[in-house]
Amino acid sequence: MDDVLSRLEHLQREREKELDGLYRLAALYSRSAGNLREILEGTANIIRSSLQVPDCAEVTVSSGAVMAAAGSLSGAGGSTPTDVYRVEHPYAADRVLSIGVVCYRTDGPSRELSDSVIAEREKRLVDSAARLLGNVLLRM
Repeated sequence: MDDVLSRLEHLQREREKELDGLYRLAALYSRSAGNLREILEGTANIIRSSLQVPDCAEVTVSSGAVMAAAGSLSGAGGSTPTDVYRVEHPYAADRVLSIGVVCYRTDGPSRELSDSVIAEREKRLVDSAARLLGNVLLRM
């Protein structure tokens, strides 16, 4: 019984992080005054912090030649990618927004968590962010 309750509490905390991420994305997109780099960096940081194991993840967001990354782990010694999820969202006739999430297995106290894959709900968060950000970029 305690295991079930503990698991439900964990799932609820994760869902709260994702909803908080969407609220923070909406706030970022409503206050940004056209600074593309700031918007992309903010998006990458918010998505990363909304993941189940943010310390074991790397998020990249790019539009054209402008790219932002949060949590660069690809060069860390001993890091092995465990899952990759990428969304490409066309937002104009010749423009594409790309958001990528890579989870890594790392040595350390959270190793058992970092072996997991990107959850379906986290993929939906990335999809939602791409659609919202695409609309913002189109208006810019």
